Amino acid sequence: MKRFVFISVVFSATMTAIMPHLAIAASRLTADEQQILRHLEQRQPDFSISVKTSSITLLDHEVKAAVQADTYLQMDISSYQFELAGTYATFQVDYRESKAQYNDVLRGAQFVVKKLIKPGMDVYTKEKILHDYVVLNTAYDISLTHYTAYDALYEHTATCQGYAMLTYQLLKAAGIPNILISGTATNSLGTASHAWNEVDLNGKWYQLDTTWDDPVPNQPGSVQYGYFNLTTAQMEKDHHWSLAGLPIANTNYVQVLNQSNNKQEKQILQQTGLFAELPNDTYQSIATLQSSLIKANLRKGQSYLVRIPYAFISQLTALALPYAISYRYTRDTRNPSYALLTIVVQ
Repeated sequence: MKRFVFISVVFSATMTAIMPHLAIAASRLTADEQQILRHLEQRQPDFSISVKTSSITLLDHEVKAAVQADTYLQMDISSYQFELAGTYATFQVDYRESKAQYNDVLRGAQFVVKKLIKPGMDVYTKEKILHDYVVLNTAYDISLTHYTAYDALYEHTATCQGYAMLTYQLLKAAGIPNILISGTATNSLGTASHAWNEVDLNGKWYQLDTTWDDPVPNQPGSVQYGYFNLTTAQMEKDHHWSLAGLPIANTNYVQVLNQSNNKQEKQILQQTGLFAELPNDTYQSIATLQSSLIKANLRKGQSYLVRIPYAFISQLTALALPYAISYRYTRDTRNPSYALLTIVVQ
């Protein structure tokens, strides 16, 4: 007797129905799961295989296990269905990226990496360059119709899913291990489904969100670093996801760079403005900030980046300086009790 099942585990554009992103090693899969994964990774829309089970429920479990071994595949599959006749299964799969588009992404990622990554670069520099590439070359798709790495790489617009998928492929092409994470994120507009990456740098994991480091509306040439290599605890302040099966990021990225003797890593602190996270650039009173600004003898057009307690923002009008200033600030994502303050001499 032939049995048919339609599985509409829709990996929706907003990712509200995506399976939890469990880091399941392919080597732990059963024989059935491994052959399913091979077909899926080849982006085959239709395929048939012999399986060891005659149970619809068990086969669906095997499909889910196969997909969970590849976090990129999880975001790329839109829906699937299969027909089970005895132990013979026929699959139909819809992918967000066609096989041709997927291959174009792989080739494009290799091209970008070859162009941007130079011999002698350390892993921290490589990651920053690729982070910046995604932010500088992608605009957030406010129409919510572009979801893939292909859209981000070739159309230069995507939702968070496309940002994260392109970031994944670029880092992978550069030999930097990373995984995709789906969950939700909360900002002033509310809570919505979201996707980002977790990246392994020299054996330490960090949370990385290229979408939230890209200003909206788009500001050409502007890159932010508020969600660049956070710890899990820092990310959890406004990002929410299941930690099951995922590595915990518990290394302070700023301290790693600051304690390094590597010139490239010291440069990253300056290029990203993350030096402001260090004690020498953190001011605990308006009086000490004022004294430092006067000693700096800044000239017109110069800027000064520091960190101050967020509660002190309202006291900035009390600054008594021999020159006029303007300022802007953002809450410090690494420590929200502080603000990152940029002062510009007028």
